[in-house]
Amino acid sequence: MNRPNVIVIIADSLRLDHCGCYGNNWIRTPNIDRLAAMGTRFTNAYPESLPTIPVRRAMWTGRRTYPFRNYKPIPWDIVNLPGWQPMNHDEPTIAELLAGEGYQTGLVTDTLPVFAPGMNFERGFNQAIRIRGQQQDRWRSPASVTDDELEAMTFNDEHKKALEPILRQYIANSHMRKEEADWLAPLVYREAMRFVEDNAPKADQAAAKATPFYLVVDTFDPHEPWDPPAHYTQLYDPDYQGRGKLGTHDRYGKADWLTPRELKHMRALYAGEVTMVDTWLGKFMDKLEQLQLLSNTIILFISDHGHTLGEHGLTGKISHAMYSELMRIPALYYDPQLEGGRTATGMVYNIDFVSTLMNRLGIQGRQPLDGIDLSQMIGGVHGGRPYLTSAFKDYAWVRRGKYVLIAHFKGTQFQLYDLEDDPNCDRNLARTNRDLCQELFALALADAGGHLPLYDKETTFADGQAEQAPPPPQQD
Repeated sequence: MNRPNVIVIIADSLRLDHCGCYGNNWIRTPNIDRLAAMGTRFTNAYPESLPTIPVRRAMWTGRRTYPFRNYKPIPWDIVNLPGWQPMNHDEPTIAELLAGEGYQTGLVTDTLPVFAPGMNFERGFNQAIRIRGQQQDRWRSPASVTDDELEAMTFNDEHKKALEPILRQYIANSHMRKEEADWLAPLVYREAMRFVEDNAPKADQAAAKATPFYLVVDTFDPHEPWDPPAHYTQLYDPDYQGRGKLGTHDRYGKADWLTPRELKHMRALYAGEVTMVDTWLGKFMDKLEQLQLLSNTIILFISDHGHTLGEHGLTGKISHAMYSELMRIPALYYDPQLEGGRTATGMVYNIDFVSTLMNRLGIQGRQPLDGIDLSQMIGGVHGGRPYLTSAFKDYAWVRRGKYVLIAHFKGTQFQLYDLEDDPNCDRNLARTNRDLCQELFALALADAGGHLPLYDKETTFADGQAEQAPPPPQQD
């Protein structure tokens, strides 16, 4: 049998509840839904740690980054956050493993931290294609940006002042756009289409002798800034006429910097970006179909984490607010040998898909992996992990059964939620369930080898903003 191709698609900050196949009824995601119908939809998939770079370190290696031991801030980076560090030179990667097995390996990404100097995430990829221009990518001159352009992407003057350096750089990087195909997610998918065209079996080539490929398509969208072509936003908020009409970047912390009307429009901008990503995913899938690759290609579509859009009175990615909108991730797995349209409800990590792929390719055991094989779940058998642990900055997250615990690494600031009765995590049950909190926190400690590291250095987030959030909610 021909060795299958493998495509891993990462959509940064894509919320599970913003996809039609997970029950959303107001955002258009026909191609994500199409992939779900072709494969298996996982309803309880979570990142083993977050945000952007810890997730990719885990996905690049199949190893846990939790709980961010041996973290050293990088002086030249824009982010100081436990787990946000380069790939170790002596840490084997999946791309290196597959390249050694004869795969043509490729990475197409516009995720700036992945190809920032010294981050070392391109190891093992025969083709590494960088799409320039996201967020703070120091590419074009911010001096070319006018105050009017900056005002058009902010809701008020305070917003403008807080986000000016980020937005000036991003707007400067966007000056070359003339049509939808020039936006960043379309550029990523266009290069991904070129990769599969170049590496698909040729007409005069025997299929058995074709070189298989491993392609990682890493789209930063729908991560902020949110400024999709106007026709996407108009699907969700056609009547808005205020500032920030064409795009914006949220502030991390309390949501009170927005009026209710502005919050509605910000959500519409995010929804429009989700639909833009979906549209170009569809074009990519059409290309795979045209090249007759779907019969011998495994596809994993996954997010790294979600994003808070006003829930709990917050916007952004806040470490003590590891609630459902941030932690639940869409995960779709397509294997042409398996029947489509299935749903797997067991709890899994993102890295479990890495182990599953390696087992599927028959090359498990060549290097240590921390995931479990999900093949039985994908085949329709119930399964999954008995509990999960994760971390963001210096907060741990634990899920076992219906309960979720959020706690500071020091073993303080407990938040306990019952996901069956309270899926949005609005009612903190910690005060009346202290023993259960300690029991769940013990799982976080056990997975960390007995203790959780503490870092005193002030940390900033992936968008360069310092965390400015209220303290965690009081216990009941």
